[in-house]
Amino acid sequence: MNVLGYATSPAEIVALLEQRRYSLGIASRDVDTIAGLADGHCSKIACGLKPIGHISLPNLLAALGLRLAIIADDDSLPRQTRALIGSSNGKPRSLVRAADDAAVPSLALLEPVDLAA
Repeated sequence: MNVLGYATSPAEIVALLEQRRYSLGIASRDVDTIAGLADGHCSKIACGLKPIGHISLPNLLAALGLRLAIIADDDSLPRQTRALIGSSNGKPRSLVRAADDAAVPSLALLEPVDLAA
């Protein structure tokens, strides 16, 4: 596994996808087929006519043998963010949602409700 590059914007992600496609020597129409996208979709993303979306991104990553990594770079934190570090005791929403979902009883466990009453 090697790092192909770094991106902080959708345009940079698209550029890295294109770089990988070129390095593999695969036509964009073939990537469309492998990724299960409409003909021309990859090209339209590459030239900026279509934004990369939540469906196309994972499909393109898989088709090109790529994985997305999120890298924490504390040295690049803005001053405003640094000032707020440690100021919140809340949990990330994804953790709160998982805890809330566990506390909700299954519908099968609920008492039947008489809607006619």
